[in-house]
Amino acid sequence: MENNKMNTIANIILKYEYNFDGRLKHGSKNKKSFSKDIISILRKDGVEEILEYYKNQFISSNNTNSSTQQRKDLYHIVSTLEGLV
Repeated sequence: MENNKMNTIANIILKYEYNFDGRLKHGSKNKKSFSKDIISILRKDGVEEILEYYKNQFISSNNTNSSTQQRKDLYHIVSTLEGLV
């Protein structure tokens, strides 16, 4: 996968995680290290692992009190990642 695509994906995920206090960002020191972690996962495992995680998040967001904006952002992540598989 191209670096440009990986950076785009990392930025989308970073925005979501920080806007909605996502669990993935916990343990990262800052936004830059979190972004590097996402890119590392993409290089190592491709998009499938991250896609499955966010599909599950999207399903559970529909069963909770998640905001409309949170569900829209999750849908955006899932549809972007599915376009890369």
